[in-house]
Amino acid sequence: HSIWSRINFPLFYQTDTLFVLRVLAELKQLSHPGAESALAWLIGKRNKLGKWRGSSPYRQRTWQNFADKEETDRWVSYFAASILSRYEQ
Repeated sequence: HSIWSRINFPLFYQTDTLFVLRVLAELKQLSHPGAESALAWLIGKRNKLGKWRGSSPYRQRTWQNFADKEETDRWVSYFAASILSRYEQ
């Protein structure tokens, strides 16, 4: 599904590659061979400022009045950076 190739926050009932990487990081399994392409994808999504842009396809069902686009980008940048930090350790 196309949602897997986007970075989403907050999640509603769906998942995405970023969430799967977060789970693998918690399980200390980022070195698993199957994670390599997902990590490369995540690194490729980083912009020139070293941040990630997120989307929120279900904002109207979850946080429409709570968090704006900038807040979404902040959260996905935090998650992505923490995953890569764990991977580099």
